[in-house]
Amino acid sequence: MKLGDMGRLISVIITVYNREDFIGRAIDSILGQKDVDSEVIIVDDGSTDRSLDICNDYAEKFQNVRVIHQENAGLSRARNVGIDNARGDYICFLDDDDVMTPGSLKHMLDAIEEYDADFVLGSFIRVSEDGEVVTDNKMPDYIRNRVITGDEYWEASFEKIGVPLFVVNWGKLYKRHVWEGLRYPDDLRRAEDEFIMADLLKRCNRIYATDFIVLNQTISKNSITRCNFSTYTLKTIETKLVTTEKLMEQGKYKYAVSKWGVPCGEVLIYTGKAATEESKAELNCLYKWSCDLGKKLFKHMDFKKKLKFLGYRFGYPFYKMTHKAR
Repeated sequence: MKLGDMGRLISVIITVYNREDFIGRAIDSILGQKDVDSEVIIVDDGSTDRSLDICNDYAEKFQNVRVIHQENAGLSRARNVGIDNARGDYICFLDDDDVMTPGSLKHMLDAIEEYDADFVLGSFIRVSEDGEVVTDNKMPDYIRNRVITGDEYWEASFEKIGVPLFVVNWGKLYKRHVWEGLRYPDDLRRAEDEFIMADLLKRCNRIYATDFIVLNQTISKNSITRCNFSTYTLKTIETKLVTTEKLMEQGKYKYAVSKWGVPCGEVLIYTGKAATEESKAELNCLYKWSCDLGKKLFKHMDFKKKLKFLGYRFGYPFYKMTHKAR
């Protein structure tokens, strides 16, 4: 069967960097999906282990597997390359150490068409490297198995389960139009999903939330989210501040206030971890930026948040003096 014969081609984009122990099962989890027509676009981001060789072996055996190799440039650029080369009517992202569950693509495809959704998001299970379940991340009851709006999506994203379920771009199936003209910043190596979330949701009127477990996320020792503090870590703060600005531009001040509070807390956390002059200077810039946004959002805050902002704004210089890097 040729690609597209079923008329509903799904482009699954897998970015890989040094995951020789995991990439095979990630690819297998897509090739094993039933009753869907899919292409697997693997973007190797300069792997130095056997990952590229493994991917090339799959490409030789399966006509719907394509491998693109690039010099190491980070996840954002690798995903952009994948999107640029996608030929499908639908787009799905999969990390190189994760696994799509059986039937997940068919379930999401049926839902996106039945409910005319711009994209479908599913529940997922977080597992250890040996396959033991760590957490079961299911859709909140009040939005499960129904169409939700962008505002409801933002509301749910601030719950405890919100970040891994709503902010990331894996575990979802998108109509192609959602990504037309939308790309990740090429130089962003962390928090790339959140950086574009406000722009992405602005394009979407109908989102379907399913409680179907569509993905098993592997918490591996080398995952980006588990890396130690570095200047790249501070990009997560910058990304949240950018998202706050975008929400303000869209007039979503309630969500802007909620989003703004997160990077303020991270500035405090990382102040005690920044050891280099570069990271300290960057943190100081982020602090000033967050204060500027806080002043603009002040009239939209409730009394409690106003007090927290004032404490943050005027107390941080003293806090910084008493917290030396560990």
